[in-house]
Amino acid sequence: IVSYGVASVDDMDVVVDTVLLSRGFNYDVVSYDFNPRKARIKLRYGYSPEIYKAKGIDAKSLKSPAQEIGLDFGFAFPAGRNAKMGLYAGVGAMMSSLNFNLNGPVSYDYSTARRDEAGLWQDETVSYLITSAAESVKYMDLFVPVYFELEHRIGNYLMLSWNLGAKAYYNLKATPGEHAVSGTAECESFQLNKTFQLNKTFSEAYYKKSSFDFSAFGNIGLDVNLVKKKMYLMGRAGYEYGITPTFKSGAASYYEEKSSYPVIYDYNDRDS
Repeated sequence: IVSYGVASVDDMDVVVDTVLLSRGFNYDVVSYDFNPRKARIKLRYGYSPEIYKAKGIDAKSLKSPAQEIGLDFGFAFPAGRNAKMGLYAGVGAMMSSLNFNLNGPVSYDYSTARRDEAGLWQDETVSYLITSAAESVKYMDLFVPVYFELEHRIGNYLMLSWNLGAKAYYNLKATPGEHAVSGTAECESFQLNKTFQLNKTFSEAYYKKSSFDFSAFGNIGLDVNLVKKKMYLMGRAGYEYGITPTFKSGAASYYEEKSSYPVIYDYNDRDS
């Protein structure tokens, strides 16, 4: 038997080319050519139960699930008898949502002044008790991941893997949901005591994220060979850290022209 290479025949990531050189009465002369499979294509699907964190908001009030799909391309090279290292890049789309619900009532006062019927300025303080508040927005982003991965074979059909990398996101669209607020407003000086329910959908411009966002991530996983030497099922679990803020609520005007702030009572329109 004439053989070439350093891999074993049972290596699931090696292509073995067999050539029969000659055939005798009791034996065959065979040439084995071992070629490591280098090029890789990965189809990805990911889910995160919480992808956003907000400052100044009770964590229990915020829900932000996300899903992503994409395709990665790369090359893997031998890094020892049972290890390989690879470099990958890809492209994908992420669908996420940001859902806020008030966690418990909130009270505050709003003070202003206006002229009465005699033309004199009168102080007015409106006391609010917000009993419920909710708003939501859905995002769609394109992303490009670049990462380094190390694979370690632990059996004929199993590999452990680790990767480290970075992602660049580009926001394509923001789709706002309804902004709903309910509660009571009281003002002793003007005999005001009413319950209100406000519903409004704000423009996409208010919820628009930064055009580009960047993050760093790391994962650990287990790869299972499904189709011998050709297809793997790869499971990953990890953490992604946002390097840049994605959305600042103060960066855009909260109200449009000729519209009042939705939570502050407007004495010019007592029925709104």
